[in-house]
Amino acid sequence: MMKIIQISDIHIFLEEANYNNADSKENFLRLLKLISRQDFDYLVISGDLAFRSGGEKIYQWLKKNLTAYQAKLRVISGNHDDSKQLFNAFPLPQNSISVTTESKVYYYEKLANNHIFYLDTADGILDQDQREWIREVKNKCQIAAVNIFMHHPPLKMGINYMDQNYPLKNQQEAKELFKIFTNCNVFCGHYHNQAFRKEDNLNVYLTPSSWFQISKEPSEFSIQNTIPAYRYLEIENNQLLQTEVVFWEE
Repeated sequence: MMKIIQISDIHIFLEEANYNNADSKENFLRLLKLISRQDFDYLVISGDLAFRSGGEKIYQWLKKNLTAYQAKLRVISGNHDDSKQLFNAFPLPQNSISVTTESKVYYYEKLANNHIFYLDTADGILDQDQREWIREVKNKCQIAAVNIFMHHPPLKMGINYMDQNYPLKNQQEAKELFKIFTNCNVFCGHYHNQAFRKEDNLNVYLTPSSWFQISKEPSEFSIQNTIPAYRYLEIENNQLLQTEVVFWEE
């Protein structure tokens, strides 16, 4: 059985001390303190490591604070990241199958008999080249059931402000692609809240931000709270055994 912790939407900013009534650095360090008490095999940070735009200083600050988890760490880009600079700071894992372009980095690895894709939707699109690569890897590695980490959810998730303003731009193409798998678990961030949606073989788990959460109902931007959270999940033979969202408590 493989145990994974997913953290998303850290949004580290080094200049401002406080924004949206929450310090993203302080909240992130709180989560690191919280997960230090947890037994897990891998730590996945699913995009938006940077505040407005990615930069070397931000990623080096994160690298320094994540030193203890270097061997366990996996990262992907979000819409506020710079993929090239991100992976300069956090090299791809050994033995992964990866693609690096001028603007995107995505990869696949098999861990303890579990097939895992780490996708790049930093531009808000699961692009054609990436979709074709997924099909190629699926066939080459004979993958039936799969687990995917990507920043943008491939379905509407009921967080109205984000669904209406900042969705994955080609959700339908992503959904059609994921039908090639018998079962597809997708773990996302981007929307700053938690949710779950199932559609056919597709199970989408939305993970809250470590910075602040966005209210679900309003169509306009509204902060629900500034409590950081992470997702814990257990996977065995590509099946999700359990998952829960854990919030920081004073």
